[in-house]
This record gives sequence, C-alpha cells and structure tokens, in this order.
Amino acid sequence: MADVAAFIETWPEPIRPLTRRLRDVALGAAPDVTEHIKWNAPSFCVEGDDRITLGLERSGAVRVVLHRGAKAKDAAGFVFDDPMKLA
Repeated sequence: MADVAAFIETWPEPIRPLTRRLRDVALGAAPDVTEHIKWNAPSFCVEGDDRITLGLERSGAVRVVLHRGAKAKDAAGFVFDDPMKLA
C-alpha cells in the first residue's frame, strides 16, 4: 500500500496545503476510515468501499469525488439539501 502522505508531497506546492487539509478531514470523518492510492489519487474508504477520492486536475485544482457505489443501495432516508436543484 502506497503512503498517501508521501504521495501528496509529490503534488505542486500551491495545492499541497489544501490537499493535506482535505486528507485530515477525510480521515477524521469516522474512526474506521482507511486510505490508499487508487486511480493514481488518494482515496479514502469505509469498510473497504471507496468513499472519497482526491484528484489533481490539469488546471491545478483539486477534484473531490464523493462515491456512493456502483451498485444501487437502499436510499430510504437518504436526503440532502439541494437548493440549486443540481441533483
């Protein structure tokens, strides 16, 4: 398993502080969050399922991918505020 902290240090300096902070947030979200490198990017898992992936865009921005899984799961009770009607 690749070391995520070392991997982040290979990214351009302007985005490293943000990426470090996003990593801290992901790891602090739940006690059982694990991390690894997948798709050439830091990825954070719960119970072996990828939940967050951080990607480096060509523009220099950080892309945050929030995974819900490839298989449909029971969404009963799943709600979120969407004032801009994006979902």
